[in-house]
Amino acid sequence: MGRRINSKVTSTSRNFSAYIGTENGLFRAPLADRDSKAQLLGLRGKGPVIGAFSDKKDPRRVIAVTQASGVYRSDDGGQLWKEANLGLASKRVTCVHQHARSGALLLANTDTEIYESTSSGESWSLLTSFSSYRHAQNQLVSTTISDIGLHFANQSLIFVSLKNFGFFKSLDKGTSWEQSKSLKNTNINSLLPMSDNPATVICATDSGIYRSLDAGETFLPAKFDLARPEFNLIVGHYSAPNILFSTASKKTNGMETDSAVCMSEDQGQTWKALALGPATSQSLVPKAIALNPEVAKTLLIGTKDGSVWLSEERGDHFRKLLSGLPGIYSIAIF
Repeated sequence: MGRRINSKVTSTSRNFSAYIGTENGLFRAPLADRDSKAQLLGLRGKGPVIGAFSDKKDPRRVIAVTQASGVYRSDDGGQLWKEANLGLASKRVTCVHQHARSGALLLANTDTEIYESTSSGESWSLLTSFSSYRHAQNQLVSTTISDIGLHFANQSLIFVSLKNFGFFKSLDKGTSWEQSKSLKNTNINSLLPMSDNPATVICATDSGIYRSLDAGETFLPAKFDLARPEFNLIVGHYSAPNILFSTASKKTNGMETDSAVCMSEDQGQTWKALALGPATSQSLVPKAIALNPEVAKTLLIGTKDGSVWLSEERGDHFRKLLSGLPGIYSIAIF
């Protein structure tokens, strides 16, 4: 169990909770309860929990996605869980996203296939597959879908990053795909289309952050004031599209060092590092970011060492909210 550190958390117009996916179980921590602790909801031994989502129609229904055991659903707020893998080819998932408006879920399965659920995980259907593309290009090159980008308003517009093959876009919800000529040999770890302009897409890669103004036709590198070549995550809020957050780290002898949470105030053109904890701490490797759905300036950061950090000032100041959890893979606020 995680133990609570701070004694006060500002509440918003409704009582939100943080759903924290870890390497060994899903936890929940009410953000408005001053005496709350992280409560284990389940899924221990199921592999890393890489995403948790609420049902748009039924707030007590929670969908959790694991890296190795597929999808689980709870209809009673996380007390009881059942498998929700009907239609999936395997239980291995590399990434998952929920459409902000429709609530539809899209996940990458078996490395090269994307499945969709419009029934809160009750069943899944194959949306698209990149396996034939991989074989047509080079059968010896392995690949994995590293991320899926969904536009806030346009459900037909989907972006995908494919390891060793770069950036793809579909204008017809996966029926056909176009590969970008840019970033072909770049490992894209995360991508985010801007809510105010679907032609603007930000990509976090092993060699920095790149920005496209033409829906992925071309990309230009962003400017950042830190020597951290590997960016792992991009997060933004639909109501404040100019403000973006990312995680960055440098690997030395296979170990992640010199890690930071980064922020952009100009829609990804320039970036600066934020002070998460003590400058001497080497264990604060940020792994997950969540923004409050109603208050864009409130965010949570989850770290590799199992701590959760809260900022209510858009990253100007952080305080430790929880510690003692297993290594964190994902955070959601709902």
